[in-house]
Amino acid sequence: MSGTDGGGLNSAQGYGRIYWGGALYCLLADVEIRRRTSNRAGLEDALKAICRRGGNASSDWSAEKAIDVGDAALGTAVLRPLYDQMSKSGANLDVRRYLEQLGVRREGSLIVLDDRAPLAPIRQAIEGRMTN
Repeated sequence: MSGTDGGGLNSAQGYGRIYWGGALYCLLADVEIRRRTSNRAGLEDALKAICRRGGNASSDWSAEKAIDVGDAALGTAVLRPLYDQMSKSGANLDVRRYLEQLGVRREGSLIVLDDRAPLAPIRQAIEGRMTN
């Protein structure tokens, strides 16, 4: 199962494709930011920096300007390369496997969180909890 079908987010049609494509972008960005910063920063830090600089729902900023401000605040290039890829061609991702790496899996009708999974510390940080 892949994350998107067909073209990128810039050519997406329909609420579901736009919504879920954007959600996937945010998840991928957050995980990669946390991976590169050893969980010291997350997507929320980039979003706060964008807001502090005046990028909000009433501004006329382009997506490119906002993500460049976010990357600059983080001191790493995560948002821009991911945007460049997903805006044109989407994400080719096995979502189920990716979630399992984060420690999220389905067992029957239940969703189980596995704190032993390779990326579980990143998932825990996204949840707002950290374990030692």
